[in-house]
Amino acid sequence: MKYQKLSVFLSGKLVTAEPGSADAIITEYLLKHIHVKEDISVEMVAEECHVGTGTVSRYVRNAGFQNFAELRELMSKEDMQFERIDGPADQLITYH
Repeated sequence: MKYQKLSVFLSGKLVTAEPGSADAIITEYLLKHIHVKEDISVEMVAEECHVGTGTVSRYVRNAGFQNFAELRELMSKEDMQFERIDGPADQLITYH
């Protein structure tokens, strides 16, 4: 499954997830670490979110990704450039 903006997709998942649920915790972690250039892993996410690796793997599959590697690849490509709506259409702002 491919998304134009992974951050938008994850934000939508966070809004629809039950507060405090494993999905909400994992989604929030991924959003906070979307630009981490280190090699993020299923084990790292599981440890940081205090869930099992199976929970992370299910989250990834339920989100429509074939595997964690596909999600990690999209995270590495996320550029967080948004077009200004109150200024020139060709002006981009980069958020870090």
